[in-house]
Amino acid sequence: MAAVLERTTFSTPRALDYFNAVELERQTGQPRSRFAAVVVKELVDNALDACEAAGVSPKVRVALQRRGHNLRITVADNGPGLPADVLGRILDFGTLTSDKAAYRSPTRGAQGNALKTAFGLPYALAGDGAKPIIVEACGVRHTIRPWVTPAGEVRVPDQQEPVASRLGTRITVTLPAAGQYDQTRDLLLGYRLFNPHAEVRRVQQGRWLRRGVKTARFVRVQLGESAGRNRPVFTPADRAWRKWSSHDSGSPHWYSVADLERLVFAHIADARAGGRDLPLREFVGCFAGLSGKLKARQVVAAVPEVRRLSDFEDRRARIPVFLAAMRQHARL
Repeated sequence: MAAVLERTTFSTPRALDYFNAVELERQTGQPRSRFAAVVVKELVDNALDACEAAGVSPKVRVALQRRGHNLRITVADNGPGLPADVLGRILDFGTLTSDKAAYRSPTRGAQGNALKTAFGLPYALAGDGAKPIIVEACGVRHTIRPWVTPAGEVRVPDQQEPVASRLGTRITVTLPAAGQYDQTRDLLLGYRLFNPHAEVRRVQQGRWLRRGVKTARFVRVQLGESAGRNRPVFTPADRAWRKWSSHDSGSPHWYSVADLERLVFAHIADARAGGRDLPLREFVGCFAGLSGKLKARQVVAAVPEVRRLSDFEDRRARIPVFLAAMRQHARL
């Protein structure tokens, strides 16, 4: 009698999507020839966010270096530094770690997967030959070597060692240089336009990209000036300029019903995991134009059966009424 194969049903983790070039093209909306630009953009976004959250005038340095057949991208900032425990949560590719993803606001990087994307790109392009990602922050150097087992299991070992404490965070990501386009100057022009309070330096070494600046030495290029003047790429036009911050109150007018449902149920899930089950009135007061007692009381009165956010668990149909009341009483 022939042996019968008892098949096992295997589950492939979605974390694998961060280490597959085709999936990363879909996530980022960019072809693999522009993955270097994706890394620069995501790391600079995070650097600016960190500085703005700490209330400091951003100073960001972008270094591009050719090392053999590889392109090494380093972004450093003067923010408070990325704590080891937060980095550990970011390196859990099975979860989304973000303080923005559930909120709607006029800020950059609302997807919450920026560093995950940047950390997965080296393996997606180079496979087992990928160079490690180096993160230096808060007196610790992290040498991170993500890889994928033949069964599709993602492993993210993080070797840690103490280093001299320095201001901010410094992240280095290395990609194969072949086929990559140089879009960093265009990116920095965009940052200059929308971030007049920030200083962003670009340093490039070597002739390694399919197009862009070609030089055999370090240069610093200032907007409107020729290479070789050895100045910052973009100096702050107005250090005192301030834009809306992720720590500022958001407006209910920015939310759709689906958006608000996502935020409410994210709070409910957090409460189940040990966080606070927010009173509805306290939650309402977090929105712009609704911090006053009278307006908050008027909004809460629109859904009298809801006292805490967890009450929406069985009253999801009341969220549109709740949102309409917030919009009615909040300023535009």
